[in-house]
Amino acid sequence: MEIIGEPTDPTNYELYRAKLEAGRKLGAQQRKKGLIKFEGKWMRPEEKAKIEKERRRRWRAEHPVELAQRTSIGLNWPGISVKYWGPSASLEARAQFDKGVNAFGIRYCSRLSRTYSFVSYLGGEIDYIKFKSDMTSGNGFAFYGLLGGELFFTRHIAFTLDFGPAYITIGDEDYSVGNIHFIVNLGLNFYLN
Repeated sequence: MEIIGEPTDPTNYELYRAKLEAGRKLGAQQRKKGLIKFEGKWMRPEEKAKIEKERRRRWRAEHPVELAQRTSIGLNWPGISVKYWGPSASLEARAQFDKGVNAFGIRYCSRLSRTYSFVSYLGGEIDYIKFKSDMTSGNGFAFYGLLGGELFFTRHIAFTLDFGPAYITIGDEDYSVGNIHFIVNLGLNFYLN
């Protein structure tokens, strides 16, 4: 005669081991199908990449470059500048030095758009020009309309590029000349705050 005992409840350890084994079997089956586990869900690697890309896009859209009340020191070819951004516009003092020619000016730029790492702007600049050569010396002015942008590598460092037409007039004691030129400015801005 066979004696059958009372069924017993599994221990917590037995339940844990059974759940672990079931998870291993499921994981092996899903990996055979080419799936990966991401945040508790099984999916294809492309789906994970798509989710992460969308999250980065949303984060960047919600966190554009903050420029209000920021000051930068700039190095441009061939000169220096100091810029202050207000809530939607900037004011910048610039000085440029080349062989026998110095230009000192001020520019005002209005922000057009901004994203996580790029700011575009439209503005104008007025410069006082002083020149000296072996034959003559004199001065003049430049009036410059510009379109440009800043590409931020970090919160504190940005590459800047702007371009546009400039009316430049210079003269000495005997002669003066004025003409329209196309100007391109390149530089790096170092933000202090």
